[in-house]
Amino acid sequence: MERVRFHDLTFDDGFLVAQRDDGAAVRLTRQERALLLLFVERPQRLLTRDQLLSALGSEGSDRNVDFVINRLRRKLNDHGRVRRFISTQYGEGYVWIAPAQQEAAGQDGLIGVGAIRGLDQAGGGAEAKTVLRSLKAALEARTAKAEHAAAGRFVVEGSFHGGRDRLHAAFVLRAVPGGQIVGADREVFCDPIDQAQITALADNLVAALWRHVAGGGDAAPGPTDEPLQLRMHGASILLGGAGGVWQVNKDQLLRARALDPAEPRAMLMWAMQLFANLVLGTGGEVFDPVRLAKVEDEIEALVFACLPALVGDPVFRLAAADLLLAVHRGHVALAEELAEAAFAGSTAFAAAFPILAQLQAYRGDLEAAWRLYDEGLKLCEPGSEFENYVLLLKAKTLLAADARSEAHAVFERLGGIGPAARREIGLLFLPPEDRELPPELGALLERIGPEHARRVVTYQYYMAARFFSVPSQAANVMRGPLERLTRRFGPSVAPDEVRRALAAGRGA
Repeated sequence: MERVRFHDLTFDDGFLVAQRDDGAAVRLTRQERALLLLFVERPQRLLTRDQLLSALGSEGSDRNVDFVINRLRRKLNDHGRVRRFISTQYGEGYVWIAPAQQEAAGQDGLIGVGAIRGLDQAGGGAEAKTVLRSLKAALEARTAKAEHAAAGRFVVEGSFHGGRDRLHAAFVLRAVPGGQIVGADREVFCDPIDQAQITALADNLVAALWRHVAGGGDAAPGPTDEPLQLRMHGASILLGGAGGVWQVNKDQLLRARALDPAEPRAMLMWAMQLFANLVLGTGGEVFDPVRLAKVEDEIEALVFACLPALVGDPVFRLAAADLLLAVHRGHVALAEELAEAAFAGSTAFAAAFPILAQLQAYRGDLEAAWRLYDEGLKLCEPGSEFENYVLLLKAKTLLAADARSEAHAVFERLGGIGPAARREIGLLFLPPEDRELPPELGALLERIGPEHARRVVTYQYYMAARFFSVPSQAANVMRGPLERLTRRFGPSVAPDEVRRALAAGRGA
């Protein structure tokens, strides 16, 4: 077999080693090679777990297949909402979707060009070709950072009709496969072609693509569809790359809200954007109590303003319930009503289980929360951002029960995150003084300073402990980082408001 290239990886003839474009070498195990060889021999074909298990030469459970696939995806950098190499066919198996380089000439981008009609029509030929060239360049410029795009995931179709002094054009953006229309635009061009008009057209098509990925389109949600925040996270990675997570969402939402400030979906997604800023800790002052209160005020106002218009959309209702719980303004009963109605009246099972579990944890029923998280994990694609999200929520609930060994075991299941992110998240799982400290965390603890430690404590309180209304459970969540970091840096490592809240038994 000759050397073959898929996306940014070139494999040797035996699939022993792959070379990245940045020069890094990726070495593959025997089991990983066995699956790769089977995949590339049968591209775009469903391979069942039994077929893959047979290739592994194993008599174990088909979960062994999921384990090797998960490990392989990490090495291929194939994580995020949109897969580049291996797609999951839920309940059936996996499909190799990466095109070999020779099969994807000129199409290794997020948006390809499909059928174009009317290019040679009298009176419209030269102008239409100019429009098409300019549009392709504009779309490529806007999706150049798309790191997780499989070739041809979206395609633009065009139709031109030339008049005596005007060129009429219609453009349709479709998802591939399936052909679902996700955006359309109607334009009239004059000679000379206005480049500003081309720019606006490209912006409209990219905005339609973003709405489709982030908002889920108009189709009813399926049992494995992700919650809104995971859809938005995937959209930002898809269009902006891992280095610009959520920045794409911010830009698109500012654009959408400028066009229609009262559009309910954009309002709720803007509220989710604000909450994501809190979770990501942007700006270094996120957890200042005064600023935090102002952000929560805005989130609360946005949710209540758009909620009446979203009663028929289960995924957005679940997102509203999530945000109402997150702002800690006494809306738990309403959040429960929204989440339970969305679960009972739709097929949005995967999107519902995490918020239903959080509500049970808030009430103090940790065992019910664990059961719901486990139900959600059954619907997650192994190694996906969605699985990581549910695993982290479950791990925090295990901390609340002081089940620290179990929490650490769940944390260790996280897949597809880099070493730096794993170390940072690991600080939230620091064991108390009476527990042995893992060597990796011990080394990290020696390197951080007091300001970093203070951020860890404040984050753990506002983004974890407050989600448990039982004081002892909230104290358990805080116990490890608070004891370890106070001993190292002194009592000032915890802000006064955190210590006051814990002392008063106000964990939520």
